[in-house]
Amino acid sequence: MLTCVKIEQFIESIFPTQDPKAIVGTAVVPEKIEDLSPEAAEERRLAEEEAKWERIYIFSIVAAVIVMVSGLVVGPIPFLVRNKY
Repeated sequence: MLTCVKIEQFIESIFPTQDPKAIVGTAVVPEKIEDLSPEAAEERRLAEEEAKWERIYIFSIVAAVIVMVSGLVVGPIPFLVRNKY
């Protein structure tokens, strides 16, 4: 039992327990773009646009990989099955 306590203390020393309310309370992020200055609103809009395109690229790459792997797995099957039509 004493060993478990020491292990837990060691882990707590490396990864301290975090309070989510305290973490959220430190970040001051306006909810609405109207509350931002024009420069900050433009930066936020550009960042959101960039994030949108990054999501599109990542989704496209994942879909392409799934199609390629599926093609490699399923592709040889018609050649392996000897059906006489």
